[in-house]
Amino acid sequence: MIELAIFGSTFLSVFALGLQSLNVNQGHYMAAGLTSFAISTGHIALYRYMPEASLGHLAAYYAGGITGITSSMWFHRRFKTWWATWQAKRTALPQRGPRRPMPAAAPRPKIAPRLFDTDSRHRGEMRCAEYGCQNETMPHSNFCQLHQPVLAGAAKQRHTDIH
Repeated sequence: MIELAIFGSTFLSVFALGLQSLNVNQGHYMAAGLTSFAISTGHIALYRYMPEASLGHLAAYYAGGITGITSSMWFHRRFKTWWATWQAKRTALPQRGPRRPMPAAAPRPKIAPRLFDTDSRHRGEMRCAEYGCQNETMPHSNFCQLHQPVLAGAAKQRHTDIH
């Protein structure tokens, strides 16, 4: 049982040492820093379970080292490939979710602007150019006091919203 713990601790520390070496050589600071925790954990377990070196302990130690470094090299190569593919897919996806088609806007009625009410023109009164409005116009304007902000660039409000 102790041989298995020695194998596991050696595997962990050598695996992490291999990853750290590859990460340091390739300039991956964060990954190199994180592997230090795994190295320390493997070394602490190794110091605890291998105070003496019997033949079985040495065999477990060497087997853990050999499998740890080769596994580290194999894992690093595959992980880098997976990470690059994942990053490419992540950046290719839209950031705010899938695009949905915009609903079709309701067609607006095409009404010609009426400058004066035809009935009031005969009586000499000038009515608001807003469709359906019966208010008198402002001086030097074709709109009543309620509809005057439309000319000033304010948001246009329909006659029914105001009255």
